Amino acid sequence: MIKDQSESVLSIREWCRENNISHGKFYYWQRVIREETLIKTGTLAITGQTQFVEVKPSIIEIKPSNQSTCAILRLNGNEIEF
Repeated sequence: MIKDQSESVLSIREWCRENNISHGKFYYWQRVIREETLIKTGTLAITGQTQFVEVKPSIIEIKPSNQSTCAILRLNGNEIEF
């Protein structure tokens, strides 16, 4: 169903109407397939419980509060701005 729609020239709304499928059913299966794909590729992990890990950044830079970014966390070549 998802593959058929993506290969068509129709919008999701038009494709669903022509194939007598509700939008809710289409989006439900689209979400299920995306989540399964992310889990298989290791991009999304679902454990059923929340786990916290201590992060030891190499650099923490605090900026003045008058700017939109108040802190930058650098870890393993990645940056997170707060």
